[in-house]
Amino acid sequence: MRYFLFLVLLTQQAVAQVVSGVATYRLEMLYNPQSNQYGVSTYELRFNKNQSEFVMINNPSIDYEPYGIIKDFTRKRMIAPEPTFDKNYFVEDSLVAIPWEISNKERMIGKWKCNAAYATIRGREYEVWFAPDLALEDGPWKLYGLPGLILDAHSKDNKVKIVIDKLEFRDSSVVVRDIYNFGNPDNVSSKKFEKILEESIKRHMKIDNTTSTLGENISVTHKLSIPSIDIYPFQLENDKK
Repeated sequence: MRYFLFLVLLTQQAVAQVVSGVATYRLEMLYNPQSNQYGVSTYELRFNKNQSEFVMINNPSIDYEPYGIIKDFTRKRMIAPEPTFDKNYFVEDSLVAIPWEISNKERMIGKWKCNAAYATIRGREYEVWFAPDLALEDGPWKLYGLPGLILDAHSKDNKVKIVIDKLEFRDSSVVVRDIYNFGNPDNVSSKKFEKILEESIKRHMKIDNTTSTLGENISVTHKLSIPSIDIYPFQLENDKK
């Protein structure tokens, strides 16, 4: 009985300590379906008990630290950098609950026992694996809201794959960078940004406004010419091959 109680307390202590750290993910995106060519990048999820930031860390083409997707669980807000052909925007929205369907499927990822969950997010069907013993309701990109950190995620069309490479806990709280402000009047909502992006693509590609809308008659190659982790290819609502 004493040994059982010790294990319970040890597990509770391990779970409670997951309040600050850095999770490193390998992100693969299918750019060329004909040749099955994936683009590979490395991202970090830097988290504390109130906030997290998901940001690229290995892009040699830029000489500055890029902006990331920030989730603020205290404010219940999320903000992300979004480029168009014309300018960059900060897109701010509420943290809306993702309608996850948790299954009884289990697998080990490293030393962590994980459960599977499913949801359709921004027009794509995702399967993710989360670790209940890592009591952090977060994950890469805009994936969050499960009772444990998401360690593995992929879209069912295999265009997006995200797998954890490393997980480090910190004794002191990781500071999420104050790189842009929530509530800034210059921020736009995701719905407003969709319209801005559509008009930007039409202007750039010289597409007739009366015959095309975002996701229709615009090739995936053209869509991917804007290097954004947030719009391409994660969440195009009409890009369902």
